[in-house]
This record gives sequence, structure tokens and C-alpha cells, in this order.
Amino acid sequence: MAAQNVALLRTPVPVLAAATIVVLLAAVTSCGAVYFTFLWQHPRVSAAGLIFVTFFLGLKASAVIAAGGLLRGRRWSRRLLLGYALGWEVGFSAVKLMFWHERAALVFGAVALLVLVPLLLMPATRQHVTPEPR
Repeated sequence: MAAQNVALLRTPVPVLAAATIVVLLAAVTSCGAVYFTFLWQHPRVSAAGLIFVTFFLGLKASAVIAAGGLLRGRRWSRRLLLGYALGWEVGFSAVKLMFWHERAALVFGAVALLVLVPLLLMPATRQHVTPEPR
């Protein structure tokens, strides 16, 4: 237990912030996906809706797992989160804006692009996940 606390104290602030943002984005958007797919306006359960929500929740769970890996200094997790932020968060926000004219999606895309990506690209984050040569 004490070793975990010391390791957490040595984790750089940008890494802690990035992991927190990933978890918050995952929580808020997961609730939104379930609500807007199954409960909003005319609720109905369809195969397409179930497939979408299952894929969406699986992707968000993967991002949360990668955020845990980032805290532990895993290089793969930083790469996965960069792809997640740019490919999914920004890409899905652009699709929602273009096809459904949903301006609220801009918030999630902007947070990913303007906050999460810079945190993942910071030198402190890169050093945390890249072992120093011996």
C-alpha cells in the first residue's frame, strides 16, 4: 500500500490530469450514449442501438483501462489514448456536428483536441511512459 502511494506521488501532474479527463469523458459520454439511444424522446430498443451502445461502452472501457496504464507508465497506453482522443473523440464529434448538427459535440471534441492531446504530448508525460536509458 505504501509503495502504491509513493508511486502515485511520483506520477507527473499532466499524467494525472490526462487520466482524469479520460475517465470523466468516458463517464459522461457513456451515460449520454445510453440515455440518447434508449430513453430520449421515443424510446425503443433495436438491434442497431444495442450494437452501437455495446461498441461505444467497450471503446470507453478500453480508454479507461488505458488511462490506468498511463498512470502506471505503460507506453502502449499513451499511444492508445492519443489515437482515442484524435480518432474517436474528435472524429465522432465532427461526424455528430456534420450529420446531426449537434453543437454540443464540439465541447467533447474540443476537450480532447485542446486539453487531452496536449497533456499526452507534454515532455513530462513522455518521460513518464518512456524508460530512461541505463
